[in-house]
Amino acid sequence: NMGKNISKLLIDYGADLNKQGIEGNTPLLLACNREVELKGGNTKKYLIEKGADINKANNKGETPLSIISSYGSYYIINYFIEHEAN
Repeated sequence: NMGKNISKLLIDYGADLNKQGIEGNTPLLLACNREVELKGGNTKKYLIEKGADINKANNKGETPLSIISSYGSYYIINYFIEHEAN
């Protein structure tokens, strides 16, 4: 999947997975905002496996779990909870 491939390339070149942009979004938060790959969540899972902070909130106080909860994807929500998202 393209998101995972781009993430892998950035990680291979030393990208900081927890770096926040101007709105406080991290790569994981941005991936959670995308409705792509909701069932499998490959990019999201890959970022978590590589060390992305699963509980880091943006400037609005949104966490990855709060964002994906609005989409109702049980599989990826359960994955986040299993990895101690709150």
